[in-house]
Amino acid sequence: MTRRWKTAFLLIATVLALLALCPDTGCSGSGLYQYGVWQPDDRILSLPFVDGAVAYLGWNALEPEEGFVDLRPIQEIRSRAREIQKKLIIRIVSAELTPAWVYRKGVPKVLDVTDHDPKWVPLYWHPKYLEALEAFIGRVGPALDGDPVIEAVQIGIARYGEMCIEGEDWLRREVTPSLWTDTCIAVLDIYKRHFRHTPLLVMIMSADLPGGRWTQPMQEVAAYAAAHGIGLQFNGLSPDNSYLWGLKEEPDRDSAIGIFRQYAGKVPLSFELTNDKVDPRLSCMNALSEHASFLSVHTTLLANPTLAHLFLFAHYFLGRDVRTSGAVWSLLRQTNPDAAVETGKKNYEFGLKQVEFASAPLIVLGKQAISMTGKTIALNDFMGLPCRRTVGSDGSGMMAFRIAPEFDFGAKSTVSVVYADVGSDMWSLWYMTDAGFRRAGSVQKQNTGQWLLAEFEAPCLSRGKDADILIDSVDYGDEYIHYVQLTRAGATVPFPLSLPRAPTPASANDCE
Repeated sequence: MTRRWKTAFLLIATVLALLALCPDTGCSGSGLYQYGVWQPDDRILSLPFVDGAVAYLGWNALEPEEGFVDLRPIQEIRSRAREIQKKLIIRIVSAELTPAWVYRKGVPKVLDVTDHDPKWVPLYWHPKYLEALEAFIGRVGPALDGDPVIEAVQIGIARYGEMCIEGEDWLRREVTPSLWTDTCIAVLDIYKRHFRHTPLLVMIMSADLPGGRWTQPMQEVAAYAAAHGIGLQFNGLSPDNSYLWGLKEEPDRDSAIGIFRQYAGKVPLSFELTNDKVDPRLSCMNALSEHASFLSVHTTLLANPTLAHLFLFAHYFLGRDVRTSGAVWSLLRQTNPDAAVETGKKNYEFGLKQVEFASAPLIVLGKQAISMTGKTIALNDFMGLPCRRTVGSDGSGMMAFRIAPEFDFGAKSTVSVVYADVGSDMWSLWYMTDAGFRRAGSVQKQNTGQWLLAEFEAPCLSRGKDADILIDSVDYGDEYIHYVQLTRAGATVPFPLSLPRAPTPASANDCE
């Protein structure tokens, strides 16, 4: 076999392996789950985009007396999930749900005031507490580890099964960042010893104590967890998370999102959309742009039929990277991509990057040479959606996109554009071919005042030096673009919005 054929064979084998790992129906080791329930809801679990439920279980319910482990609460939930072919993520909560017998062994109580809700919890680093927890997990682990119905186990450390501690009583117990880090790692080790097959997840959070917020523990616990194959969880997903759980002065290093970005693609990343008061669509797109594997969603959001398109879309992309996806996309919203960390706002991008140029390259569209800056102006809300507007005054009126090099767009692709039908001007979509930029088609706006979806076929797409796809405001009118998606021919990829379609743009369907 020649070297060329060997290379081709290895490439084909790699692609087939990736498709087997992540078919159009979804990826293994990922999924969309009903958030934190004590009893799963069949009405929610029956939805096609819901893979299962995150089930909360208290230590005091599972081991009411030392050595007497009652697995019936888990078995009942597990049996129902198996009947309807869904899965569970188990979270065992200690903290205020620690059994009374643990305290009788001499474990001190601490008044924790997380979320301004005072609760007595055990002194987590006390040897008697860790000894009791080890014995308990040692009894539960063998009964659950490797169970195909249980997708993952969330490691319960403190309140809510997370790693947050708050209040002056902790300072009176002489807690330090290093002591809290060591305590969290000790709990991780306990779970690791008794769950050797079922994936583990841990919530990464700072400690909020009088005098300041500690971020060292979540940095060090995340590093330890990732080094041992434990996935990371993010609490409180919203459209803008750059500052959340971190110090505003250095958000990228000290925020949970900044920590997550270090381990994307190395361990599973799980996000919780626990608040039904934030924008669910932008929040989900935020998580997907951070390469989420798991997404746990508030019940009221999952029950909202108007969000079904969004959750079907999220379900498809969870656990995928650009190599295993049938599409790449960009949702446009911020002013300066390079300032995403400082502003807390950014484009949501999955393999399709909107680019701007400080020094405008010269390109040829048709037979005309044009200086392309790609500059845009971001609007947080235009007719109900964030977007970017082209700037005709810069002499180009263009919006430029670059496709990730690892995305295989095949011999034929479709470009979908969500645009505001405002004004009566025209815009065109261009894409790079081996012969230079080619017009895929043009849209004549009708000034309906609606967001519309335009789709273009792009045969013979190739990669350019500076940009691969262009949106050109032909007569320098204002074009408001919310979302762009490039889909490989043959891939079945949901679309995140349900919108009226624009009249079919005129386009050439074959390579010339």
